[in-house]
Amino acid sequence: MSIGVNWGTNALYPAAGWRIVVSGNLNDVGTFGIYWSASPDNNTSYNASFLDFSSGDVNVDGIDYRAYGFSVRCTRE
Repeated sequence: MSIGVNWGTNALYPAAGWRIVVSGNLNDVGTFGIYWSASPDNNTSYNASFLDFSSGDVNVDGIDYRAYGFSVRCTRE
């Protein structure tokens, strides 16, 4: 997928969209990217932090239910 955001020379985050909880359908593919962080939210075990972006915006501190089908990007530590 060529639509996404590049951070530096080694990180590409494709605009993969997200999966709707109730129906399981994909939404916003090609226009929106949303990626889970590595750990749950500190306040509740059922929430987690995420990064999301579209063509005109980047949000690095979102929090939502972990039941949503957001992308996970493996990285080397």
